[in-house]
Amino acid sequence: MISEVMRVYRWFEKHSLRLVVIAGVVLLLLIALWLSITTRTAMYFAGIEELEQTRLAQIDRINQHWKSLGETSTPKLMVVRAELLGFRTAPVEYVLVEPAAVSSAEVVTDVAVTP
Repeated sequence: MISEVMRVYRWFEKHSLRLVVIAGVVLLLLIALWLSITTRTAMYFAGIEELEQTRLAQIDRINQHWKSLGETSTPKLMVVRAELLGFRTAPVEYVLVEPAAVSSAEVVTDVAVTP
């Protein structure tokens, strides 16, 4: 048993430099692999962030278009635009009637407008 331990000890003593070099190379390869993976991951995240910024800019542009569409179709602006295009408002005449002069049978509630 002791002779076997001595044989293993001598083998390690003889090959220790080789083992240290191999362990160092393996360690360097693992570090290089880790750096490669983290670099690629960082590049992918940067690309995702860029795409997210592009998406947010597109959403802002879409919202601006909806806002301008809503602003241009408001009743006040539509009247102004119609007047700028040459349309004029029709004169409206009102007939004032005293309530006592009209009986309840003469009040028309449903009137159909014909052209």
